Amino acid sequence: MIISETIYFKGNHILFGEFDTKRHAKREQYKKNCLKKRTLDHSSKSKEIGLK
Repeated sequence: MIISETIYFKGNHILFGEFDTKRHAKREQYKKNCLKKRTLDHSSKSKEIGLK
């Protein structure tokens, strides 16, 4: 258990740094796409009911 915690806290960035970086970039892109879609959906619904 101590070895696994040491690897997690001290060696995670060495072992999985590239993977974590790619995963973080994909997650940020997904958030941007969801926000853009939500904004477009909201604006189209507002136009349907006559709001600005």
